[in-house]
Amino acid sequence: MGGKKGSVLLLTFVTILGVCSAATTYIVGDGVDWGIPSPPSLYSTWASQKIFRLGDVLEFNFVNGQDTVAVVSKAAYDGCNTNDLLSPVMTTSPARVTLNTTGTHYFLCTTPNHCSLFGQKFSVFVNGPSLSPTTSPSAGPPPDGSFTTPTAAGVHLLSLVSIAVSGGATLELWVSIAPHGPKKNVNKF
Repeated sequence: MGGKKGSVLLLTFVTILGVCSAATTYIVGDGVDWGIPSPPSLYSTWASQKIFRLGDVLEFNFVNGQDTVAVVSKAAYDGCNTNDLLSPVMTTSPARVTLNTTGTHYFLCTTPNHCSLFGQKFSVFVNGPSLSPTTSPSAGPPPDGSFTTPTAAGVHLLSLVSIAVSGGATLELWVSIAPHGPKKNVNKF
C-alpha cells in the first residue's frame, strides 16, 4: 500500500513542479520589432502592461547589423551609457534573455544614438515564479548570443526534488502549505 501512496505523491509532485516552472516567452514590442521606437515610450509602455516572472524569456527581434541589445545597470540605462554593460552585446536576432533574478532589469540598444536620441531602451520588473500555468509560443533552443541571468529558481527546484526523494510525508506537508494562485504585480512603471 505504501508503494502506491508514494507513487501518487511523486506524480502529484511532478505535476506541481511542471506548473511552478511554467515560463512565458515575451516577444519584445509584440508586433513591433526591436528598433528605433515611435513613439519613444513604445517599449516602456509595452513592458508596463506585462507581469514578468522568474524564468520568463524576453525575445528581441531586430535587423542584424542595425540594432543590438544589452543588459545594463540602472545608471547606464538612465544615461544611455553603452560602455557599462552587464551582458555581452547581442547582435544576432532573435536575441533571448532569460529572467532568472527578481527585481528590475534594464535593456538598451548599443547602436550609436539609438538610446540617447531615440529612446530605444526599457526596463522590466521581475516577480517571483508563477504558480499557475501560462501559454507561451514555442521558443526552441537559445541561439548563440543569448544571455541568461544568474539563476535562483534552479536551486529552489532542486530543493523540491530533494523533498520528493526524501519521503511522502514531507511532500504532503509542502503541498498543503504551498501558496495558491499568482501574486499580483504591485510595482508600476
